[in-house]
Amino acid sequence: MTNRYTASYADHRVIQPADKFEKFGAPGVYHSMETVATTQTGSFTEHGAFMMATSADSATTKIFVQGGGVFNGSDLPVETIFDIAPSSIQATGGNIYVFKRQQ
Repeated sequence: MTNRYTASYADHRVIQPADKFEKFGAPGVYHSMETVATTQTGSFTEHGAFMMATSADSATTKIFVQGGGVFNGSDLPVETIFDIAPSSIQATGGNIYVFKRQQ
């Protein structure tokens, strides 16, 4: 005869939302964001993506990429998330949003 375990409803713990985050992490691709406001410069070595808001597409806006390379703000379309890891950003025309990626 095979032994079978059957659990009653009382044996199961209700999973709380905080438990889900501990076990699986936050839902989605990104878990947090910082804003580089107009006329600010920031270093973002732990971030894995960025998005330029409207008016950030100025030629004087600079996005320095980890591993080398620089984008001018006018090189990229606005309101598009780029999965490119920035090392630092110089915003001159509008806000730039920098995202931390889930691992």
